Amino acid sequence: MAVASVAGRTGLFHLSGYGMAKHAVVGLVRGLAADLTGTGVVAVAVSPGATRTPMLDATAALYGLDDVVGLARNGLGRVLDPAEVAATIGHCVSPAGAALHGSGVAVDGGFGG
Repeated sequence: MAVASVAGRTGLFHLSGYGMAKHAVVGLVRGLAADLTGTGVVAVAVSPGATRTPMLDATAALYGLDDVVGLARNGLGRVLDPAEVAATIGHCVSPAGAALHGSGVAVDGGFGG
C-alpha cells in the first residue's frame, strides 16, 4: 500500500514536482501489482484529496489563502479529516482490500466533481 495524491491523477497549480512524484507512486504500484500477481501480496495506491494536515496549511499559504477551506474543491464541499483517509488505508491493507489489487483508490470527496 502506498499513499499517492489527487496530484497523481491531475495537475495542480504550482505543484508540478509534487504531481510528478505522485504520478510515479501510482505507476510504481501498478507495476508492482503486475509483478506480484499470484503471490498473495496486494499493491494499492491511495490518493487523498485536501486533508486537514500541516501540509495542507502550507499549500494554502503557497496559494495565498488564509484558510484551507478554499482548497476543498470536492463534492463534499469540505476538507477531509485524516481519520477518513486512515480508515480507507485500513480497509486497503485488510483481507477485504485484496480485491483492490493494482488499483488507485481515490479518497478525495469527489475532487473536481
